[in-house]
Amino acid sequence: GAAHVSQHRIMLAVLGSAAAKKALSFLALMIVGYLLRSKFPDGKSLAGVRILVLHGLLPAVIFKGLVGVSVSADALAGPLANAAHIAVQLVVGAFSARAVVPGYDPDTRRSRATL
Repeated sequence: GAAHVSQHRIMLAVLGSAAAKKALSFLALMIVGYLLRSKFPDGKSLAGVRILVLHGLLPAVIFKGLVGVSVSADALAGPLANAAHIAVQLVVGAFSARAVVPGYDPDTRRSRATL
């Protein structure tokens, strides 16, 4: 009925969006890469391709995708507030560790944090 037609229109709108097109292009690229994996039998050439993709092509694609994004001050308020909150937590944690943890040594704090 009408609900099915409405769902179909929403699905077409989502799949027709720019984000969906980019996601589908990444999916197609991943499938092509997976299928071409057998063309690189030795690990050295595959490692070279991986380095090219991760250090060259992926940053270029991300940069290209972000160039057209417009960001308002309102959109940045939340992430900036979260970053400030995390920074305050790190500073408070560093000072409180000296006061609370007996024998606190900054050189061994990473090993203690993993325990």
